[in-house]
Amino acid sequence: MTEIKGRYLYFTVDGLARSGLNYNINGDFTYGRQRPRFRLMRVQEPDRASSTSVFNFTACRFREVDISGFTFDGNAGLRMTDPDNFLIRFYSCELGEATVHDCTFRSIRSDVLRIAYTRGVEVRGCRFEDGNRIGVLSYNHSAGTRVVDNVFERMGLDPEAEVTPCVKVEGTDYLVSGNRFVDYGCCAIMAGLHFTAPMKYPASGIIERNEIFQTDSYRKEAPQNLLMDTGAIYVYTQNASLEIRNNDIHDISGPYDNRGIFCDDGTVNTYIHDNRVTGIANSYDIDLRRVLSVETRPDSQIRRVNVGNRIEKNQVDGKIRFERR
Repeated sequence: MTEIKGRYLYFTVDGLARSGLNYNINGDFTYGRQRPRFRLMRVQEPDRASSTSVFNFTACRFREVDISGFTFDGNAGLRMTDPDNFLIRFYSCELGEATVHDCTFRSIRSDVLRIAYTRGVEVRGCRFEDGNRIGVLSYNHSAGTRVVDNVFERMGLDPEAEVTPCVKVEGTDYLVSGNRFVDYGCCAIMAGLHFTAPMKYPASGIIERNEIFQTDSYRKEAPQNLLMDTGAIYVYTQNASLEIRNNDIHDISGPYDNRGIFCDDGTVNTYIHDNRVTGIANSYDIDLRRVLSVETRPDSQIRRVNVGNRIEKNQVDGKIRFERR
């Protein structure tokens, strides 16, 4: 800060060049032609030393793992780039059954649950409240992940992080079903793989029967607090097969281009049907946009985009954009 004068704070920010997906303080203006937003924050360390992770299953072989009935209330959290920034992790495990159910995760500053190189983990009947980062993150090399009948309230609110969905799924045969997402940060559900990421295993699954919305008070402040260019359900470019059906998405706002269902960067192989999308304040209810430039980028892992998509029988009260090749 260089000066306080009247009702204004004056400060200089260096290094404004965009770097990959990192946020640029001028991005609000260059993308949405709106004045950049700033927030004065006081960052406090925890009053006492505490741990970040609680359960870390690495290279385990068990007939059954059942984590249930716990209330996890706060943890230390680490920098978002730290590989150990999680509360619970399954890594390179062979498990007959693995279930995390009927737990409450409150004020967790790290990712809550990460699933890597592990098949068939189910997260069911849990509550995720007031968390900084991702609730459930299932990587491409983890098949059969099920995220069913959970509640996510005020998740993904880390002011340092740009991409913090409540649920992120990348693997084969995932299911995200019957969940309730309220007042999320970046987006509620993120699926598929970015066009720069190697898809070693087919990214495929179903997103169904979820309710996603913002409360009146949260929606009122959303233009000031949230990011531009998002979707309640956000779909990356690379998908082997994704079906989005029977979801109820309503009352969504933000600063600019905050969609209901957003298929970005030339999304492929996605079927969107029988969803109800209403009350989207500033953009498309459903948006599947053409981005042929992805095919010729040297860092792209995909050479044919905007194919294999289908949109039908959705109930909307706004606009749909469906661009083919």
